Amino acid sequence: MKILVTGATGFIGRHLVKELIKPGIIVTCLVRNLEKAESLKKLDVKLIKGDINDRAIVQHVLENQDVVYHLAAIGNSSFVSEKDYYKYCKTNIEGTKNIMEGCIKNKIKKIVYFSSIAVMGITKDKISDENSECYPVSPYQRSKYEAEKLVLNYYKKYNLPVVIIRPTMVYGLMDKDHSEISRITKFIKLGIIPIIGKGYNSIPLVHVNDLVNGAILAEKYGRSGQVYIITSENKYSLNEIIKTISDELGKKILIIRIPKIIAQIIIFPIELISKVFKFKSILTLKRIESMTNDRIFSVEKAKKELGYKQTIGLKEGIKNQNFF
Repeated sequence: MKILVTGATGFIGRHLVKELIKPGIIVTCLVRNLEKAESLKKLDVKLIKGDINDRAIVQHVLENQDVVYHLAAIGNSSFVSEKDYYKYCKTNIEGTKNIMEGCIKNKIKKIVYFSSIAVMGITKDKISDENSECYPVSPYQRSKYEAEKLVLNYYKKYNLPVVIIRPTMVYGLMDKDHSEISRITKFIKLGIIPIIGKGYNSIPLVHVNDLVNGAILAEKYGRSGQVYIITSENKYSLNEIIKTISDELGKKILIIRIPKIIAQIIIFPIELISKVFKFKSILTLKRIESMTNDRIFSVEKAKKELGYKQTIGLKEGIKNQNFF
């Protein structure tokens, strides 16, 4: 079997590629920057330099492939300008369009598209699932949501065998700068961490090993045209996450709790000014809302249809981090 992976140099992509390498499987990675592919060069994979925005390269690299894992994307959920949105559209939407059209032309047998729960925005359901209405707000969220709709349209129009997975926040080995966990850890190392609210709110996490397993299960058992949320079965509060990391580090910390209303009062004028003078605000009102809300996502569909299950708990996952 021949498998193509886009976005293979990223945090999740590197883990996925390692897991895909098996006897009888040829893994090809489409990478924009060969310098960032140093870790992949040590593996038994084929590297092709190219960009998903280049239709000719995409068509070429998809020839004779059987399965595609499409991870390549750009974005930061805190960026808020329309300029950011159009920048994300080029890769997250147009690049995805190139991949889907190439898959149609080359009759790919299965495609797994990596989306994100970011497309859901701040949902109104107490427990959100694949049927919950999406409220994307930031440029990144909107671009990924539009890409999802694009993928589903290709499924409906051409019966394209594509499955969409929506991971929650991902953490794990080799994660140094990517996740909320890594950012929290940096504060804890300093011995002080500011948080907005009381910290009882649930933070949706998934260990990268569990996510990779869920993606592979989606390729094997996922129904075409379906969306699957991949997250931990256990729920973790912000306070629990902070304590687990500080205990692992053996670090006593001072937690500065900022009332939500105070944070909103401070950020409101800053956000207004940032829109006028075109700079990026460190926080937004929507971001504060997201950070302080209970964000609980159901994994029942993935469990039932894919056979997915959580294998790594928070304590084990934190213990295996390498950014300590």
